[in-house]
Formats: sequence, structure tokens, C-alpha cells
Amino acid sequence: MGDPVVFVEIPTTDVEGAVAFYGAVFDWELTEVVPGEFWRVGTGRRPNLGIMRSDTVGSGPMTRVYLQCDDPTATVARAVAAGGHELWAERPLLDLGRSAAFTDPFGVEVVAWRWNPGRGGAWPADG
Repeated sequence: MGDPVVFVEIPTTDVEGAVAFYGAVFDWELTEVVPGEFWRVGTGRRPNLGIMRSDTVGSGPMTRVYLQCDDPTATVARAVAAGGHELWAERPLLDLGRSAAFTDPFGVEVVAWRWNPGRGGAWPADG
């Protein structure tokens, strides 16, 4: 088995704005660790997540963040209400689950993901 993901960081030029946005969309516990620079995100699950100030946010291909939720459509609606932009409406991904996606107000692409309960909440085995 390969090395596990241990941390995901959401870069932004507006830390306070990103904290307000993600707090409104996902109801996360957010703790300022380095004033004006870094916030730790508490979701109750791993991997760990953070929001970090960056002087520039990249352009071109970027990592897309997938976040588990109960209702992708409602999650994207909250994101749009908080200033995000819808990328796609809820749709299936094979038999794995359903997703809808948005960009946050700073350009980060986020996929709101719901597992297919029949899959047991796991990706298919590597083989």
C-alpha cells in the first residue's frame, strides 16, 4: 500500500474570506493557528485540512478537493449563496456515488461527494 494522504491545504489570497465561506458551506470548526496566515479545519475525520494564505493562487491545472457530504445539491447551493460558483449539478459517478461541484470565491475547485451506500463508503479495491 502506498503512503497515505496526511494533510490537504486550501490556498487563498483572502484567509478571512475563505474561513467565512467554508464555515458557511460546511459548518466546520475553524481555529486560527497563525494569525492572518493559517487556520486549522476540524471536520472530525482525517486527513487533516487547513486554509493557508498565499500571495498568489495558481493558474492552470490544480488539485481538485473532494469533500464528503450528505447532499451534494444542497452543499453547492450553500456554496453559491456564500459567493461560490457552480461547476456542475449533481450527477452519478459510475456506481460509486454522486457529486456536484463548485469553485470557492477564490478559484479553488471543490467537489461535494456522497458515497453510494451500497458501496460501503470505499473506493473499489486496487487490482
